[in-house]
Amino acid sequence: MAPEILLKQEYNGHSVDLFALAIILFIMYSGNPPWKHAHPEDPLYSLIFCTKSDLMWKFFNEQKAQGYFSEEFQDLFTNMV
Repeated sequence: MAPEILLKQEYNGHSVDLFALAIILFIMYSGNPPWKHAHPEDPLYSLIFCTKSDLMWKFFNEQKAQGYFSEEFQDLFTNMV
């Protein structure tokens, strides 16, 4: 669920749809969601929320074979969310 919805804030439909597409893309690519909740208290989501996506990708890359998440995929996902 988009962070705007979880935090009960006003949201833009376009942004929420783009966020949802990014999550679906991640799940289709890796087989797992990137985090449990898109909330600043979620440890993995908080990294991207605080613009520390490099640390988030470091964690994800440690979970999969080297090169599994290409630079292009990481850039696409990060920019979508």
